[in-house]
Amino acid sequence: MFENAKWILHPENKLYEPVSFIREIKAEKKIKKATLNITALGVYYVELDGCRVGDFILAPGFTSRRRVQYQSYDITKMIKNGSVLSVSVAEGWYKGKINFGADEGGPEKKKSL
Repeated sequence: MFENAKWILHPENKLYEPVSFIREIKAEKKIKKATLNITALGVYYVELDGCRVGDFILAPGFTSRRRVQYQSYDITKMIKNGSVLSVSVAEGWYKGKINFGADEGGPEKKKSL
């Protein structure tokens, strides 16, 4: 399934800045079925024609670095020729500052009042 996937990278190779990708969908024939398979090493938010796709907050959620979860959304009823797909991606769990106090030396090294 993923051997033909088109992997998308930050256009300016800036690893720590959120980025948005916007693409117009062009279809030569009537769309009978449309599925969006999506993931990110950080977090993502997806809209199609300004309407939110899915109900996740900070998708794909926490994952180990050995496995990358993906979500599949049936967008058949939402999509039409000329629809605009917008995906915003940020660092999140993968590269974010979510480290349970490691920057302060861990919980045992925090100063007490």
